[in-house]
Amino acid sequence: MSRIHYPIDVQPYDRAKHGATVLSWPSIATGETAPPALMPPVGVVGIDGEGPCCACWLHLSMNVGVCMADNPVTRPDLTPDQAEAAALLMLEALKHVALAHDYGVMTIRAGAAFAAVLQRGGFHIQERPLFTGTILLR
Repeated sequence: MSRIHYPIDVQPYDRAKHGATVLSWPSIATGETAPPALMPPVGVVGIDGEGPCCACWLHLSMNVGVCMADNPVTRPDLTPDQAEAAALLMLEALKHVALAHDYGVMTIRAGAAFAAVLQRGGFHIQERPLFTGTILLR
């Protein structure tokens, strides 16, 4: 897990309460901000002594048992060690959410630097170039 202890309380994501703040931060997986309309309602937010410090969402596939963690974000003023600890805590919290809904596999997209963090968190990393295609249907 993480190399440092960073005290964070975890709570469910609430778009009205957390959305404006956490969705303004760039993803640590891709470096981009996510359009709020593309984020699922299932997510977790980490709160430290200064307020929201990290968040991550979970896309749940119907009747498949495979889910995808998406858009892990951390507050920009965190140190690299704090950001890693926060990201791993959010992913751990999402594992519990997924298991509570009977999902057995979790995937996530990541750039090279974040892939190393994911590996320390127990994720199996496949090294091959992948591209993400997106088309807006509405």
